[in-house]
Amino acid sequence: MNKQMDYYICVCYRQKLTLHKDGFNIKRSIYGLKQSSRSWYFRFHEAITSFGFAMVSEDHCAYVKRITKGIMFLTLYVNDILLAGNSLEIINATKQWLSSVFEIKDIGEARYVIGMEIVRNRPKKLLGMCQEAYIKRVLKRFRMHHSKPVDTPVEKGLTLSLDQCPKTGQEKEKIKDVPYANAVGSLMYANYVYGLTFALR
Repeated sequence: MNKQMDYYICVCYRQKLTLHKDGFNIKRSIYGLKQSSRSWYFRFHEAITSFGFAMVSEDHCAYVKRITKGIMFLTLYVNDILLAGNSLEIINATKQWLSSVFEIKDIGEARYVIGMEIVRNRPKKLLGMCQEAYIKRVLKRFRMHHSKPVDTPVEKGLTLSLDQCPKTGQEKEKIKDVPYANAVGSLMYANYVYGLTFALR
């Protein structure tokens, strides 16, 4: 991170220290500050655009670089960078440039990104993403990994209503520990990110 701060932040310290009565003035962004991720993003954006990448207007954490030799995509997720392109030469040049500007660690070919498995078929020159690993983790988390898949897990034409909600204290107590909202949230994430079609029962 370590970007120059563009606003004043003061951190107070214990009374035993007598360096300065007002505390420490933070001149660079550090981990733990609410502004750290914002500072890091602006530092990264400034650097990567100077290297010829253009930000994708629909997603400010995605960048693209087009040159005569090919095309290069870069995505930023917090402090993880994913590179993809049609030229190994461009990818290596970008990695070399990144290591000269930032302290980075190259962990090789990506296998997973934001819960999705990256699938490659080099003979057919295909690159894809698979949500199977994420869905299996969700099923295991909600103890449904032994369930059998079916085409339509709810009856056709089923109508849900408030009358089906728990009414008595005993019914409410029984449903209290059921992580329904978490399950719906996980499935909505899968639907949003992966375009998965599902039904919840």
